Amino acid sequence: MSQSKKWRVIKGILLGNFANTIALSLILLLILYIHFQSGGYAYFVLGFVGVGGFFIWQLLYLIPLCIWLKQKGKLLMMKGVIIAAVITALTIGGYVLYLFFR
Repeated sequence: MSQSKKWRVIKGILLGNFANTIALSLILLLILYIHFQSGGYAYFVLGFVGVGGFFIWQLLYLIPLCIWLKQKGKLLMMKGVIIAAVITALTIGGYVLYLFFR
């Protein structure tokens, strides 16, 4: 694989990680907002659903991003976004398994 092709895949990975960072930040801000508004355990349920099921939430914004990149003809960047999604899902899945089933 040439250097420019590798760089396009890396740009896709960075784009996927940026999208995941924005999504996780929004989920965590929503958890904090609900925690300070309600004061109960509603934030725990939202945290479990939001972070625990994050690999499912990824489908809501990464599939349209991949479709858009494919339409633009940027297949290598699309592969990078998919790689970032898999790495993020495996990492967060590992953390969730560790926290809830230790």
